[in-house]
Amino acid sequence: MLKASRRSVFKFLVAMFIVAAGCQQQTPEPTRPTSAPATPAESAAPLPGPIPGTRLTPEYVSAVGRFAYLWGWPMVNIHNRRIIMGKVPEMGYMGGIVPVAPPNQLAMLHDYVSPEERLVACPNQDVVYGFGLLDFSQEPVVVQVPDFGDRFWVYQVVDQRTDSFVQIGKMYGTKPGFYLLTGPGWKGTVPSGIAGVFHAKTTLGVIVPRVFKDDTPEDTQAVQSVIAPIMMYPLSKFTGQQETKQWSTLPNLPSSSQGDEETKWVDPQA
Repeated sequence: MLKASRRSVFKFLVAMFIVAAGCQQQTPEPTRPTSAPATPAESAAPLPGPIPGTRLTPEYVSAVGRFAYLWGWPMVNIHNRRIIMGKVPEMGYMGGIVPVAPPNQLAMLHDYVSPEERLVACPNQDVVYGFGLLDFSQEPVVVQVPDFGDRFWVYQVVDQRTDSFVQIGKMYGTKPGFYLLTGPGWKGTVPSGIAGVFHAKTTLGVIVPRVFKDDTPEDTQAVQSVIAPIMMYPLSKFTGQQETKQWSTLPNLPSSSQGDEETKWVDPQA
């Protein structure tokens, strides 16, 4: 996966060089009228290479390199998180703080996130967070949406490019039920009882549920029954019956995260 990401970044970098060099050195062709689209042969033609002797300045090469790095950063970030989540033995709190779970499962906090959390940026300070790593190379997953009443809630779900591909939340008018998340090219059968299906364009992704909670002992207690049915599991485990979890009972798991900054999931040198 990481090698594939590097190959993609390399191809992107080469394409940027070729296109830019061509634009700098070659005389533009006459603009094709909008009424005459390119023929299939023209559309399939390779991009013209740079004119021999074209000079690419260090400043230009550096700028293109930065663009390529920013383009590939999210994919490498999620890939590296997948490696770590693949080593998680069960749902738990890494370092006693961060909710983690094996791929295609999620874990929820049962109160606000601790300020000592370092694995991912958590800007919201009035919600109960959850986290799960999606790996559609295994199989699709089912996410449960309970009845949240009047509370604000949302499931942030993004693909490996960190592009959102799901609309599940209070602002979308999502109804309680079971929702299916699939990867690219999945053509399986959607079982009875699934309220909606969302398709990702990449194999990996991340889900981050958020549920509003007042900063009072009474609401901290009240929210426990609300978040208990927030679950995610592989499609093969779907029974049509709602599962629950008392999140306050999860074990603490060891963590290698240290320091005062967010964990660096992408090493520019690597």
